[in-house]
Amino acid sequence: MLAQIAGPAFEENRFFFRKGELTYAISAFLRSECQAPKHLDAEKVLNAIEIHQGLLVQRAHDVCSFSHLTIQEYLTAFYFKEYEKIANLVTDYYLSVGGARFSSSLRE
Repeated sequence: MLAQIAGPAFEENRFFFRKGELTYAISAFLRSECQAPKHLDAEKVLNAIEIHQGLLVQRAHDVCSFSHLTIQEYLTAFYFKEYEKIANLVTDYYLSVGGARFSSSLRE
């Protein structure tokens, strides 16, 4: 579920999310992937993720992000692998616009 948030955000070069955007994504995921009941409150799920898991944190009023960039990067990699977008990642990001973005990580 969080990979479906992190991956598209990476494609748009975004690190921050509105709470409404996150609750919408959580609600859509729960209904489509888990056949969760419609009355399940996505905002409560988001709050549980923030409080209990610590993967998402509120940075400002109504604005959240992943608690650490490495979490978003891991989930993005999972997203690209899961949805078979590795070739897109290499051609669209590394070779054209993102080479500098990853170059220090690749040298180490």
